[in-house]
Amino acid sequence: MKQTSGTFVADTEYYALKATDYDGVEWCAERVLVKREGWGPVFVTGVFPELKNRTNGPTMDNSYVTLIFFGDPGLRYNQYIRTETMIGDEADKELYLAAVGFEDRGFSIRVRPMNVKEDAIKVIVDVSKGVEVRNIEQRVTEALSYVLCRPVHWSLCLKEQSGQRELILTPRKTHGARTIHSPIGPHPTWAKDFWQLFSAYLRHIVDHPSPDPFHYSPLATQLRPLISGESDELVVIALLVTVAVEGVLHLEFPQFGKPTSVFVGCLERAQEVLRRMKGMEDGFRNRAGGALSAMKEARARDKLIALRDMKVLTEEMIGAWTGLRNASAHATIDPKSFDNQRLWNQCNTVATMLHLLVFTAIGYSGRYLDFSVEGWPEKEFVPPTLRSSETPAEGAPTKTEYSQ
Repeated sequence: MKQTSGTFVADTEYYALKATDYDGVEWCAERVLVKREGWGPVFVTGVFPELKNRTNGPTMDNSYVTLIFFGDPGLRYNQYIRTETMIGDEADKELYLAAVGFEDRGFSIRVRPMNVKEDAIKVIVDVSKGVEVRNIEQRVTEALSYVLCRPVHWSLCLKEQSGQRELILTPRKTHGARTIHSPIGPHPTWAKDFWQLFSAYLRHIVDHPSPDPFHYSPLATQLRPLISGESDELVVIALLVTVAVEGVLHLEFPQFGKPTSVFVGCLERAQEVLRRMKGMEDGFRNRAGGALSAMKEARARDKLIALRDMKVLTEEMIGAWTGLRNASAHATIDPKSFDNQRLWNQCNTVATMLHLLVFTAIGYSGRYLDFSVEGWPEKEFVPPTLRSSETPAEGAPTKTEYSQ
């Protein structure tokens, strides 16, 4: 290998692995990075993220994926499992709340323990007939990671799709820590809302795929730095959550807050006047022209105001986001202006804003915890109905109407 410090590993430096085990089963791995070691005969080691075994043949009408987790990431269960142990002539019966059965929006979800007295579980997701989902195991992981607001890692995956069965093995990892809280309460009574949110998110990212299906979906890409950050530093959380809000706004609400044609016309006339003015320093002309051009695009704040008018967000949420975004981006968060309690409260307020934006984008309807209010009360979310695709910028005249 010819690697230069400070650069990414080039694709040409990776290897593909094919190996046959003692039972004659062929395994393969892609993007393996090898390393030569030893002074004598060359000893080669390699690190790979997963091993795969593929077989072709008749499959079920539906596609499905089974993910096995060694360690419960915190799922909400809604079904009991009954066990019976015979000791002589006596039967010892026990009930465990340790299973899930749920169907929503084209997905059937089942969760079963591998052993009720251990923490290994399997999550089975069936996809409706005729639905093709590439890399479905990654899409399921993305949905679980969002609903739980923590990194989750499966160790075994079995999927069947398009006449092909595939078994994937990955190194065992522990589930990551939380940076922000899940909007779903921890009690088993939240199981219905948990899986409704999972299904809505999964359907959304399946319907809005990345150009490269092997990468994260667009929405998960915006949320991943926050979910996988695992930081307990409030300053870091403030930066991550405010940037995530901005990313989701621009991705999922591209038409919101767009300036009206009248507003754009005013900007164009101002640019023309600027170009004709004489005796002006070029640096000022360029900066002023750039500022006028930027005003033709919707700001994140414009989009937030449109969503406030739809009753999705509150003015307090927008204020918290504005304060945190400016302070974290310009490194002005310090004990003189932000005590820990205030900073924590604002991080939770903006986290609630982020969840409401995601709910609106994916069409989730159900309960959630409102971290912007002291005591974190339970509330009900009903996605709004947008009647127009154009939402004017702040201060611009509007005839747009919304309903909820």
